[in-house]
Amino acid sequence: MIYDFRKGDTAEYILEKLKASITGTSAFEIDPIKNIPHHEIEIKDRSFIHRKGENEFYMFAYKSKYQTEVYDSLPKYHITDCETRETYSGFRFANHMPVEIYCINQRKSLGAQHLELCKNCIREVNFYSMGNYDTDWFEVILAKANEREYTKYDLRSDGYTRDWGHVSKAYRYRKDFVCEECGIDLSEKRAEFFCEVHHIDRDKTNNQTKNLRCLCIRCHSKVDAVHEKNYSKNPNLTKLNQFKLLFPKSG
Repeated sequence: MIYDFRKGDTAEYILEKLKASITGTSAFEIDPIKNIPHHEIEIKDRSFIHRKGENEFYMFAYKSKYQTEVYDSLPKYHITDCETRETYSGFRFANHMPVEIYCINQRKSLGAQHLELCKNCIREVNFYSMGNYDTDWFEVILAKANEREYTKYDLRSDGYTRDWGHVSKAYRYRKDFVCEECGIDLSEKRAEFFCEVHHIDRDKTNNQTKNLRCLCIRCHSKVDAVHEKNYSKNPNLTKLNQFKLLFPKSG
């Protein structure tokens, strides 16, 4: 019997220890931010922004408590201060779908839900060319990055844009965490960690989707001599070696 070390408690323990050692200082891996109050939100270029250190996160507003039976629907999510947002209060903010919704009528949680985009928001930000009410949240993030003109004040100390962590995560979602070079599927939750995004023209401020490629860490490390050097030292080397151990290349 051959033991598959990519599965089981040992593999999970190794991976979690690795993640903790790397993501603690990484600006490329982000956790869901939910239930944020309005006073922690900044409005920038008609977008809701939440700052954390050097990083910026695109946020959406939503009603976490809603009369779903009265309106016969779930609440909508909002990407700008539209007419609806300015008329009503009690909104919370998040950077990731799904979100927990509580039904006031039934007095119970409806669990994690994917919400539809507010039609007033679509109209007020002229979003028709980029999406519609059922547009996935990650597509909204990519559309905002496509339209954004970055300045020197929008950059982190490492040269990446402040929103890069969020933009790169959104692009990986668009590509279903599948490497565009070798085709390996890293959509399994514990494997997403090894899926990265590459700037094709090497310009860290060019976050247009046509300039991005979703790559596994093995393919990313071999893009060019600069990347080979970057992945020859820690913490990138540790992460790369762990990937090779968990996902040995066949053939």
